[in-house]
Amino acid sequence: MSDREIALLEENVRLKRIQSRLQEENTQLKEQNDEFERLHASQQRTIKALQERVRYYIRRIYGRKSEKIDVNQMVFDDIILAAEKCLRPEEPAPHPDIVEEKVRAHIRRKHPGRKPLPPELPRIEHYLDIPEKDKYTADGKERPIIGLDITEKLDYRASSLVVHRYIRPKYGADDDIEGNGVKQHPPVEGPIDKCLAEAGLLAHIISEKYEHHTPLYRQELKWNRFGIDISRKTMCGWMGRCAHALKPLYERMHEKILAGDIALNDDTPVNVLVPGTGKTRQGRMWCTVGAEDFKYTMYNFTMSRSREGPSRFFKGYKGYLLTDDYAGYNEVLRNEEIVHLGCWAHVRRYFKEAQDSQPKAANAVLMLIASLYKIEQKIKNADAGMRTKVRRKESRAQLARIFRWLRKNR
Repeated sequence: MSDREIALLEENVRLKRIQSRLQEENTQLKEQNDEFERLHASQQRTIKALQERVRYYIRRIYGRKSEKIDVNQMVFDDIILAAEKCLRPEEPAPHPDIVEEKVRAHIRRKHPGRKPLPPELPRIEHYLDIPEKDKYTADGKERPIIGLDITEKLDYRASSLVVHRYIRPKYGADDDIEGNGVKQHPPVEGPIDKCLAEAGLLAHIISEKYEHHTPLYRQELKWNRFGIDISRKTMCGWMGRCAHALKPLYERMHEKILAGDIALNDDTPVNVLVPGTGKTRQGRMWCTVGAEDFKYTMYNFTMSRSREGPSRFFKGYKGYLLTDDYAGYNEVLRNEEIVHLGCWAHVRRYFKEAQDSQPKAANAVLMLIASLYKIEQKIKNADAGMRTKVRRKESRAQLARIFRWLRKNR
């Protein structure tokens, strides 16, 4: 082999090595490029998520708090009509000489009139007659009564205070024989021992404070107008002792709710004064509705939103529990005998918030949920049997449509 051939062979080997090295570098560059593309896509997703979060908090701070779409809140009539129009088969085009104008249907509501006043209310009659001279005609004949017009108006008589005097005579004996001591009727027992207030007054103070939100210092001013001195400190003590007296009723209601097959639970923040600091901290008031026909409503207060509150209250419960998606219920739901029910208002809220970023998908789900709400609006005033029948027939089918869409577009 000549020197030239040897040189060409060596050059060929060198070129192959260069080519192999370039191929390796090209592969590395491709891998780096793919990694950069993945990183870029990840960063874009992060930026988009952060932008959505910023928009969400801006809406929470400065935007409308209501999620209403229309005055009925639950029914998107215009959206549903548009969706139904899109889903209907195409109709033949109208004749060019025929002009049709479609207007939205409306319901003319007739005022039901004034409701009659309860018949058990006491009536005070006022007989309003005309002067004696007008009861005769011009020719001197007496006018016969041809009818009566009766008008009822509701009046208010200010609440009044009464004093119950319990007079208990004492009966003695002339001798000192054992068993012949003084005889007397025992003192009348009330909700609170040795208390100035009767049950009616205590119930009124409780109702004014907790149902009508009238604080005790305002009630103190009201009693002063009656000439009665009942301090807010005294009433505050009465409230604590009434709570103790009503505890058996509370426990019985709790038993009834736990014995039922369905319960609803939710919480709301409450600012509580911290004694001695002049500051407040946030506690939680838990509202529970349950028992037969949702007869009982209970309120439980906790100083935090920890899981101990619902866990303690629903200990031993077996049945359906309707709550929001708060993670504090997870401990309660470990009990396999409890079936967790979700709230459609909370489900709908997330799709409402997604309208800005993914309007097409969000609106599709909102239309489906609106149809479900429309079914509920239709049976709002129906009896339980009719509601069950309609829900099994219509709501169940609509739920299947919703879940089909969710599975397809997950």
